[in-house]
Amino acid sequence: MDNIFNKRITIYGAYFPDNELQRLKNLRRFLRKEGFKRAYLVMNYPRSFFKFPYIKKKDQFIYEKSIYCVEKSDLNVFVYTYEGKLEGETIELKHAIDHKKGFLIFVEIGETLPACSRIITGLLEKLGKNFIPFPKKDDKSLRDSVYHRIFDFFM
Repeated sequence: MDNIFNKRITIYGAYFPDNELQRLKNLRRFLRKEGFKRAYLVMNYPRSFFKFPYIKKKDQFIYEKSIYCVEKSDLNVFVYTYEGKLEGETIELKHAIDHKKGFLIFVEIGETLPACSRIITGLLEKLGKNFIPFPKKDDKSLRDSVYHRIFDFFM
């Protein structure tokens, strides 16, 4: 069991609007409180973690950091919400899929459609995978689900 708590877990999701970033930070804080001391958002990794030269072009540097995190994480946790702006997260997810990196996808569910696009659900169907739903605006349910699914993933 101790081994699971040493796994590097990176959380991806919308940083905009700010309330969505706060939801991700709260999830990270919860996981760390529960013993996952290596749970991070991409923005929380120290510069020393990245083993490539600094890139002056900010957008390119952000892209390279994200991809590096996908590559180096034991588990990539993707969180799709209705209010979040998710363009970057989809690129990170595609990289995880293409390079056979471990991932879980949590998707906010409202009354009708899920928060992720049908392209993503179609890709998951093709892979024989599913996303993990959580109720709209229910961050406690999200936290509990992520926590339990981490154990399932590594067992």
